[in-house]
Amino acid sequence: MRYVDIPGVKTAVSQMVMGAEDFFIPDESFRHMLLDQWLDRGGNAIDTGRIYGMKDGEPQSERVLGRWMKMRGNREDVVVVTKCCHPWPEAPKRVTAETMAADVEGSLEALQTDHIDILLMHRDDPEVPVGKVMDWLNEHKEAGRVHAFGASNWSLERFTAANEWAQANGKTGFSLVSNYAGLAEMGTPLWPGCRSVDGEWAGWLREGGVANLSWAALSHGFFSGRYSPEKRDQEDMVGAFYAEANWARLERAREYGEERGWSATQVALAWALNREFQGLAAFWVGNFDEFREGMAMAEVDMSTKDAAWLRDG
Repeated sequence: MRYVDIPGVKTAVSQMVMGAEDFFIPDESFRHMLLDQWLDRGGNAIDTGRIYGMKDGEPQSERVLGRWMKMRGNREDVVVVTKCCHPWPEAPKRVTAETMAADVEGSLEALQTDHIDILLMHRDDPEVPVGKVMDWLNEHKEAGRVHAFGASNWSLERFTAANEWAQANGKTGFSLVSNYAGLAEMGTPLWPGCRSVDGEWAGWLREGGVANLSWAALSHGFFSGRYSPEKRDQEDMVGAFYAEANWARLERAREYGEERGWSATQVALAWALNREFQGLAAFWVGNFDEFREGMAMAEVDMSTKDAAWLRDG
């Protein structure tokens, strides 16, 4: 396993990040066994969110993770990444001090812990001044509830403005970006407000040394073989990834993988782990075979030339 240093986090963070978006209480035993293997294989970072694992109006992902850490007594071995301030249908404007406080309190209770290692702003509201957001986040950091924080699905302009404001005012700034950065380019966002690492973002990340956590490193399963140009029953996938350039990337990933004994999904994961900037990759699995397939890529090196060919041909 390879690791990345994130400012504010007391331990190095595994470059591969276990995605917990689909952790549900009925599936808890399997998820706990999966997390046991995750730590045994050198992983430590787990990506959850206040709204993850939503079932019957209640989020379950953080609860599953919290109960596992409590039973195993391993909180200090885990880097918890969670998110706040995601809009609800009935509350589209949730980037407020009150919402952040409620989400942080709810996460700490569900996770059964006294601190969050990395708190991400799940969405942005450009109408809220960046200085206010930085003030609120720094209050939680100073109180010990949050150790580091970052921004998911923010524009480069807003992200840099927030960090410039923090530096000018003696505050801690964002330590992490979390935008989509998979091999298949995303057209229509999978969910409203989602953002990708485009060329400008990639250049800035490379020059600034800031890490990006790709929240769907496997392009939401695009490389799994479950999708084809004729299969159009999932509108979100059609809008996000059904493009000629992406089908060509899928074919190149298959070709590249066949030469090395890898699946196209493994190639996509290796690509996400070998970016020109510090790239952390969240991957979701539904069974132990998928887990083992993903873990086989943990330390694979891919050349810049190969990565460029997979993307552009």
